[in-house]
Amino acid sequence: PVPIPGKPSAVAADAREVWVTRSADDAVTQIDARTGRPQREVGTAARPVDVTLTRDVAWVVGARGEVTRIPR
Repeated sequence: PVPIPGKPSAVAADAREVWVTRSADDAVTQIDARTGRPQREVGTAARPVDVTLTRDVAWVVGARGEVTRIPR
């Protein structure tokens, strides 16, 4: 298990990374998929509720529909 602070609300993953949104903290955590270790925490739009990944970007959607683009 990978400890994630706060309350996780959404997850997106591929072979490289796992991204977990944390609505209560207005943040997402990037985790290395091979090691299971957190790589970084990024502040996002208010109350992130969803996340999706493209080759170079993590797209995070806030509760009010705002979108945050995070380079991977």
